[in-house]
Amino acid sequence: MMIVVVVLLTLLLPSQSRAVEDLTGTWFADDRGAYYIRQVGSTLWWNGMSENGQGSSFANVFRGTIKGDTIIGDWADVPRGQILNSGALILRIANISPDQIELRKQSETGGFSGSIWSRAKPPKQNGSLSGTRQRNVRPDGTVEIHDPDGTIVLLNDSGRTIISPDGQERRLRSPHVHAQPATPPSLPGKKSWPLWR
Repeated sequence: MMIVVVVLLTLLLPSQSRAVEDLTGTWFADDRGAYYIRQVGSTLWWNGMSENGQGSSFANVFRGTIKGDTIIGDWADVPRGQILNSGALILRIANISPDQIELRKQSETGGFSGSIWSRAKPPKQNGSLSGTRQRNVRPDGTVEIHDPDGTIVLLNDSGRTIISPDGQERRLRSPHVHAQPATPPSLPGKKSWPLWR
């Protein structure tokens, strides 16, 4: 009888739930922001920045407390971005599969736009850190940049090529590169030459 009571209390009380895995790492949200999360015990901190980590539209910080599968805390935008709001957030830690969890917004104040956070997948290159841009220079001088979201940017004298994670390419020409005309310009006919006497 005593064992049944202990098992029921363990299942019913969220404060007694099993420990959640460490949430420290790089996370991406549906607001196209990168969130650099640090968990210290039951306290969670983050630095969130728009454009997958560039922070020109928004940049915010958060401090929350983890209780069971709930995170309750306060956030504030910082002046790196263009938005300066603040408020409270309540998030839920959701088990999507045995090896994947998400953070899901339950409620907010202050206009926080993100609602689902997913942990970044480890980078494909050995020895690199998750959430960092990887750069190398090819033998032809082209600079190759690998972003944490899987985007690849190639920079060379002719311009920039952006390869999205789904393989689509977009080429942008450098402003100093001018396309050659299809045919060379013709010389004016003799009749249009000024007469010098």
